[in-house]
Amino acid sequence: ANIFKMAVELGMQQDQENVRNGLQFFDRADDLTVSNVGLAAREGDEERLIRLIADGSPCDVSDNRGWFPLHEAAAAGHSGCLRSLLEHKNEDLLDSRAYGGETPLFLAALNGHVECIKTLMEFGADVNVMNDEEVNLLVASVKSGSLECLKIFLECSLDVNSQDVGGWSALHEAAFAGHEDFIEILLSFAADINIQNSDGATPLFTATQYGHKTCLKLLLKEGADISLLTVDKASPLFIASQEGLTDCINMLLTAGADPESKVVDGATPLHAAAERGHPECIEILLNAGVSACAETYIEKITPLHLSSQEGHYKCMELLLSAGVNVDAPTHTGNMTPICLACQGHADCTKLLLDCGANPNHIYEDVDILPKTPLMVSVEGDYVDCVKILAERGADVNRATYTTPLILAAQNSSHDCGKILLDFGADPNFVDRGKNTALSIAVTRLGYGHNQKSLQVQLDCIKLFLKLGASVDQLHQGTCIAFKDPSAMRVLNPDLYKLLLEFEGNRPHSREICRENSRAKRTNLKWRKLERLTSSPRSLQHFCRLVIRKRINSCRMQRIPELPVPHSLKQYLMYSDL
Repeated sequence: ANIFKMAVELGMQQDQENVRNGLQFFDRADDLTVSNVGLAAREGDEERLIRLIADGSPCDVSDNRGWFPLHEAAAAGHSGCLRSLLEHKNEDLLDSRAYGGETPLFLAALNGHVECIKTLMEFGADVNVMNDEEVNLLVASVKSGSLECLKIFLECSLDVNSQDVGGWSALHEAAFAGHEDFIEILLSFAADINIQNSDGATPLFTATQYGHKTCLKLLLKEGADISLLTVDKASPLFIASQEGLTDCINMLLTAGADPESKVVDGATPLHAAAERGHPECIEILLNAGVSACAETYIEKITPLHLSSQEGHYKCMELLLSAGVNVDAPTHTGNMTPICLACQGHADCTKLLLDCGANPNHIYEDVDILPKTPLMVSVEGDYVDCVKILAERGADVNRATYTTPLILAAQNSSHDCGKILLDFGADPNFVDRGKNTALSIAVTRLGYGHNQKSLQVQLDCIKLFLKLGASVDQLHQGTCIAFKDPSAMRVLNPDLYKLLLEFEGNRPHSREICRENSRAKRTNLKWRKLERLTSSPRSLQHFCRLVIRKRINSCRMQRIPELPVPHSLKQYLMYSDL
C-alpha cells in the first residue's frame, strides 16, 4: 500500500512538473506508465525481453504517450528487440498509432534507425503512414538527418511533394536543416522546387531565412523562383535583410531579386535591416540603388524611424548620409525620428540633432496627448537624453497639456528636474489642470502615487523649493492635500516640515498641523510642527523669504553672483537643507 501511495504521489509531482513546463502529459515518456516489456524494449535488453514474453507478460500495454513496446524498440533503434516482438505475435500492433499518430515505422524514420526500418518493412509495415499533423515518412527521414532512410522511402514511390497541415514538405525540411545533399536527391525525384507552405514560404525562402548559403546557391542554380512571396508579401531578400545575412543578400541580388519589393504594409528590405540593426545589409542595399526615403504605405514610416526607435546608431549614420529626411513625420501621431530616439537613445538623439532635427517638434504619443521630444525623455526618466535636448535648444518651457518640469515632478525625477531648472524651466508654471510641479509632487507623495522612496520624493520637492517653487500656490491652487480636510490626514510630517521652511506662519498651516497633531497623538513629529506654527517665526526667516521673492524664481540660480557675504548666499540658497 505504501509503495502504491508513493507511486501516486510521484505521478502527481510529475504531472505538476509537466504543467509547469507547458508540456502535455502525452508529449514525453512517464516511467511510471511503461510496462516491463516496454522498458526492456526501450533499453535494448533483448534477453530480458524474450524472458518476459515467454513468462506471459503482455506486449500490448501502452504508456502515457500511447507507445507500445514496438514503438519503444523502434524509437530507440533496437532492431533485435523489434524482431523478437514481431516474431512473438505482435504483428497486429505493427501499424498501431500512438496518441500523436506515430507508428513504429514513423518513429524509426524520425530517429534515423535504418535497421529498424528494414525490419518493420520486412514484416509489412505501411509506408504511407502519417502522424496526426500529416507529416509523412519522407519529412520524418529528413528530420532525422539520415540520407539512407530518405533513400529507402523514396524508392517506395512515396509522394515527394506531400505536405503536412502547415504545408511543410520534405524539401522545406531539408532547406530548413541546411542539408544540401538531401535537397539534391529530393530534386532528382521530381520534388517541386517552388512548393509553398501555408504561409507562402518556398524552400528558397526557408534556406535564406536560416542562412544556409550552400542550399540557397543550389536552389538558385536549379531554377528556384526568387519572385515568389509569402502571404504577407515578404520576399527572400526581405527575410535575408531582416536576419542580417549579407552573403544571402548578395546572392539574391546577383540572381535578380527586386531590392525594393514591399511587404503588405509597404516596408522594404531596407526597413527590415534598419529595424533589426544590420548596417552591413543597409550598405549593400543602398549600393544596389534602394531609396533611403522609402515609406510604408499608410503610416509613412521610413527606415530612419525604425533605426531611431531601436537605437541603431550605425544604421542611422548610413541612412542620414544617404539623404533621408531627418524630420520626416509619420501619418499617425506626426512622429519624427527624434521623437523615437529620445526614448533612451542619447547617442542617436545627438546624431539627429547634429543633422538638423527639430528638438521642439510636437507630436501625439500613444496616449494621444501632444508632446515634445523633451517631454517624452523626461517622462521616461532618460536623463542623458534630457540633458542633450536641453543643451541643443529644446524649449524647457514649451507647454502642451503640461510642461517637462511637471512631468519630472510626476516621476520624482530629481536629475531631470535639476537639468530643466538649470536651463531656465519655470518652477511656478501652471498647466491646463491648474497644477504646478510642486503641487503635483506634493500630492503624489501624500497619496502614495509614486513608486520611488520617500527620501527620493522629498529630495525632488526640496529641489523645486530651493530653486523658486512657490508654496503659496499649494494653498491657492488645486492641491487637494491642502483643500480637503480629510486629505490633510495623509500629509507626511517630514514633507510638511520641509514646506514650512519656505513659508511664514499662515493660519491655514497652523490648522493643518493642529488637525494632524490631534488626529495622530502618538506622532511626535506633528506635535513639534504644531508648536512651531503656534509661535512667531524669526525675523531672519521672514527676511529670507522676502529677499527670495524679490529675486524671483527665474533668477534664483544667480544668487551666487550677488555682491554679499558667502554665508548670506548660502543661507538664501538653503544650503543647510
